[in-house]
Amino acid sequence: MRRIFGKPIVWAALLIAAASVLFATESFGLSDDWIVPFLLTLLGGWFAGHAILDGLNRVEAFRIRIVLHVGAVAAIALTIWAMFLWTKPLTRAGILPESGWGVFFALQMAGLVAVAWLVLALLHTVTALVKVSGAPVERRLPEWEAAESDGAIVRFSAAPMRFGALAGVIVGTIIVASLLGAGLMLAFPAAMNAGPMMVIISFALVIGLPLYAIISAMFRARSRRCSILFGDRRLRLEVGDDVFECGYAQLDELLWRRGSEYARIELSARGEQRSLIVGVAKQPPEVAPNLPELSRRTKRLLEAAGLEDVSSAREVRSGLTRYRRQAVPASVTG
Repeated sequence: MRRIFGKPIVWAALLIAAASVLFATESFGLSDDWIVPFLLTLLGGWFAGHAILDGLNRVEAFRIRIVLHVGAVAAIALTIWAMFLWTKPLTRAGILPESGWGVFFALQMAGLVAVAWLVLALLHTVTALVKVSGAPVERRLPEWEAAESDGAIVRFSAAPMRFGALAGVIVGTIIVASLLGAGLMLAFPAAMNAGPMMVIISFALVIGLPLYAIISAMFRARSRRCSILFGDRRLRLEVGDDVFECGYAQLDELLWRRGSEYARIELSARGEQRSLIVGVAKQPPEVAPNLPELSRRTKRLLEAAGLEDVSSAREVRSGLTRYRRQAVPASVTG
């Protein structure tokens, strides 16, 4: 049950279905009774966009991922446009009942949010191509380097914050954008007749881009130069001037996520927790906001210390690796 409700597509379906029922059973129009289902559709649309992004991030090839991303945006936008064009003719012909107006409206608004979120994510992904010496090149992943003492080290930039806080900022931004959008629609009801493409453009320019710029600036301001060293017996995490070091026997859990804007490191040891979000941090121009894959050597060290790879198949496909302590190590000390 937890796995089912942990999937964004499930929440998208539930929220959009609930909003569709409310819109279909209540009076449809710009009155007080539409605000709750309207917010449900916007949140459902965000979950739908997040689910699509989760699938796209499993595609390793950058160019193919970009093509699929653009195709997803175009397909949803065309579907919204087709629904907008055919709603009135279908209703007049008696094929679509009056309650269908509400269902179609919920689907259209959810689709608009999904498209807006996909467009913003596409903007973030395309920044992986930058101009260096006048020629466009693909930004490289941070690379493992041999440490001066022992082991391997990787250097990167990250924003020190919990993933739950990042998710809260994103959901809060969606709610703020939804309220602003609702306010604009109340202030300018004629916008409802402008068509979905105009609504998309208006939302993106007036609400989406300013909020995206504010949130991006906030994350960039929190960025710190970091490194993590996996030695023969210990790991060492540096965040600016802050240094955290522990033996593998003291490590309770390590989460290593790569391949998306949610690239991050989370670890728990000796009752302390550290969380670094790499995907939203300001990186050097030639470095991608990402992490390299854990080496086989590092995985063997973790397993020898009593940590087990508990990543699900879905997590592995999305680039997430999770090690968790299952038993006290018998022969390893730190």
